[in-house]
Amino acid sequence: WSSDVCSSDLAEAERNTVDRFAAAYLQDHINEEFSGRIRGVTLAGLFVELQDTGADGFVPRRSLPDDYYVHDDRRHVLVGANSGRKYRLGAEVTVKIKSTNDATGSMIMELSGESIGGADIPGVDFGGSYDAYIPRRRGRDRHKRGYKDNDRDNRDRRDDDRNDRKIGRA
Repeated sequence: WSSDVCSSDLAEAERNTVDRFAAAYLQDHINEEFSGRIRGVTLAGLFVELQDTGADGFVPRRSLPDDYYVHDDRRHVLVGANSGRKYRLGAEVTVKIKSTNDATGSMIMELSGESIGGADIPGVDFGGSYDAYIPRRRGRDRHKRGYKDNDRDNRDRRDDDRNDRKIGRA
């Protein structure tokens, strides 16, 4: 056994133990609000670390305000396509503990207070535009950017043009 393997195993065991104790402690604080910071952003939701206890929990995307959320992994943010709400890595949030499992050390949370309206880092510009998150258009505007079938329509049109040229109609 190498010392690297043993030390990483020990560190993981320590983290798991801390998570279990934190979950057991917070079991008595269901539906209470806590301050935290977003420590991870995925398509499935947000990982939040509580500031008081250092405990980690998960905010599922389905518990976020009603919208279609797009995950920008380059900028580490979930963006609401219709509302423009942003939930960014490193942003401070307020959460409520919804459930805990002291056997696994896991916690499910939901955003509360002002955090429901979004959680960004004020004064920081990460560059780029969020135009890609414009709601999809329908009807006669479907040719404009943002319509989900635009690429398929263009591909079908190109295929039709090629077939027309092959049979001499173009």
